[in-house]
Amino acid sequence: MPTGRKSRVFTVSVPPEMATAAEFLAKHENRTMSELFREGLRRLEQEEKRGVNSELLAALRAVQENARRVGLN
Repeated sequence: MPTGRKSRVFTVSVPPEMATAAEFLAKHENRTMSELFREGLRRLEQEEKRGVNSELLAALRAVQENARRVGLN
């Protein structure tokens, strides 16, 4: 029997410190927890599509910044 609902409900478990951080972010950004998790999933999906390794990108930026500090371009 269709309910007309256009979304699915999931139950997730996170460690207490992650729950605290998520609650803070949701409140700080004036979002619901559902909106916050949807945005997180969207960002992960975008990273996958771009094939960007965020850790590698952060390391590259650090190397570039260090090079600028010592006068290399």
